[in-house]
Amino acid sequence: MSGKQASGKGSAIFRVRTHEKEAFEREHEMLPHNRVLDDLYEKIYFHEIDGRDKVAQRLQLPLVTFLALAGFIGHMLQNVQRTNEAGAGLWFWSFLLIAVLGLTSAAIYFVKSVIGKTYSYLPDPEEWSKHHKQCVALYIDYSNADALVAAAVKKNIIAIYIKCGTKNGAINAEKASYVFIILRCLVATALFTFAAFGFFYFGKLDKNLTRSIQKIEISSPVIFREDVMTNQKPPPPPPPPPAREIREDRGRPDQHKPPPPRPPSPPQRGSKNG
Repeated sequence: MSGKQASGKGSAIFRVRTHEKEAFEREHEMLPHNRVLDDLYEKIYFHEIDGRDKVAQRLQLPLVTFLALAGFIGHMLQNVQRTNEAGAGLWFWSFLLIAVLGLTSAAIYFVKSVIGKTYSYLPDPEEWSKHHKQCVALYIDYSNADALVAAAVKKNIIAIYIKCGTKNGAINAEKASYVFIILRCLVATALFTFAAFGFFYFGKLDKNLTRSIQKIEISSPVIFREDVMTNQKPPPPPPPPPAREIREDRGRPDQHKPPPPRPPSPPQRGSKNG
C-alpha cells in the first residue's frame, strides 16, 4: 500500500505541475498554436520591410518615363510655331494640354508616394536591454523568474511585430496604389503626347521644317583694296643647300690626316775603353 500511495502521490504532484505549467503558458500566451501565430507575425513584419524597398524600386521606371515625356513636351513647346492657331494647331494644343495635365497628375502622385510616409521598426538593442532589466527586476522574487522574464520579453516583441507590421503594410498598400495611378497617368500622357506630335510634325508646326527667306542689309559700303587682290606671281624659292659628298675609300676626312712628326730622340752618351 505504501508503494501505491507513493506512486499516487507522485502522479498527483505531476498533474499539479502540469496544470501550473499550462496555466502559466495560457497566461503568457505560450501555447503551441500561439507559437505558430508568433512566427507568422514575425514573417509579416519582415515582409513589409522588404515591401518598402520593392515599392521604391518600382518608382524608378515611372521616374525615367516622366523625365523623357517632360523633355519631349518641352522640345515641342520650344519649336512650335505659335502664329499658326487654325486647323492642326488647334488639335495640337488640345492634345498637348491633356498631356501636360496627365504629366502633372503623375508628378503629384509621385511626390505623395515618396514624401510624408513614416515606417515603424523594432526598438534599438539598447532599448531591449533596458526592457529586459526591468522585467528581471519585476520578477526577481518568483521561483520561475527566468520563464516569466522570457515570456514577457517575447510577448512584447510579438506585440511590436503586430503593430509595426500592420502600419507598414497599410503604407505599402497605399504607395502601391499610387504607383498604379502614376503608371496610368503616364500611359495616358504618352498617348496624347504622340498624338500631339503627329499634328506637330505632319501639320508643319515645327519651325525648323519651314524655310524662311533671310534678308541681308549692308549698312556700310564694302571696300576692296587693290594692293591685297593682286595678280602678281610669287617669287621662286631659294636654291637648296649643296649636297655633302664623302668618299668611301678614304672614310671621314679626319681619319686620313698625316700623323704628327715624332719628337727627336735624346742624345746618347758614349763609353770610352781604358
